[in-house]
Amino acid sequence: WILKRLIILGKLTLPSGSNAHSMDTVRNAWNWVLDILFPIRCIHCSRGEQWVCEECVKKIKIHTNFFCPICGHFSFYGELCIHCAKRSYLKGAWVIGDYRDELMKKTIKHFKYRYAKGVGDVLSALALEYLHMHAIHKQFDMIVPIPLHTRKKLSRGFNQSEELAQGVSSYFHAPVSSDIVVRKRFTKPQSTISVKKKSKNIKGA
Repeated sequence: WILKRLIILGKLTLPSGSNAHSMDTVRNAWNWVLDILFPIRCIHCSRGEQWVCEECVKKIKIHTNFFCPICGHFSFYGELCIHCAKRSYLKGAWVIGDYRDELMKKTIKHFKYRYAKGVGDVLSALALEYLHMHAIHKQFDMIVPIPLHTRKKLSRGFNQSEELAQGVSSYFHAPVSSDIVVRKRFTKPQSTISVKKKSKNIKGA
């Protein structure tokens, strides 16, 4: 279990005081051992030496149109349509792909629930492709990732939302601020509860 956690995190924490050269040497040696014990293979076709090979990445469909993130009807720039705007605080959302697409779903699930941190690079690349495709050049003061409860972060080893935020921050020339929003209470995974209970589950979290 420890070995799997280390390969997922992709790093080895050494005691304080170790010099940079020693840290790099030990980490490289450790990663070499992990590559032999747990070689990385494409999560879709089991080929190659990447979490998602280039051929499978090409098969993941990216949305070519904007639409209301609530009802799914076409909307300008991903903003809420007139009807949905009356009953939601959300102003809009850019939806990169369809979760019903099996390739997209499996990629996200490995990143979120199987703690495959390297998959974040694939999702960040898809996000950047989407932004370039639609020539989105909005300006932001900062990017704020959704926080994880301490228990979940310790379990997963990293915050997936923060990893994705870091992946697109350079595109927007905006810093990532991870301490603006704080998770106050532990919640059940949204994937394990019904649609009707999802809002209640995260209310006040």
